[in-house]
Amino acid sequence: MPPDLEARAIETLFDLLDEFLELRDERDGLNRIFAAHAQWRRLCDQNGCNATDATTCPTVRWPRAASRIKPNNPTLDNRH
Repeated sequence: MPPDLEARAIETLFDLLDEFLELRDERDGLNRIFAAHAQWRRLCDQNGCNATDATTCPTVRWPRAASRIKPNNPTLDNRH
């Protein structure tokens, strides 16, 4: 992996970890994370995504930390 791509990957990893920790600390944040994960697991089970030869898996709208939501940019997760 080229050094600049590796640096961006590391920066993205820590940014996502930071956002997870922010969301977890918000009111009902951990429940919102768990609900999104549970929905994703159900969809995977229903669509056979857990099979080793599955080509695609379903996606869900993961909750975002309030500090990461841009004003005037609607999201499906506005319970914060």
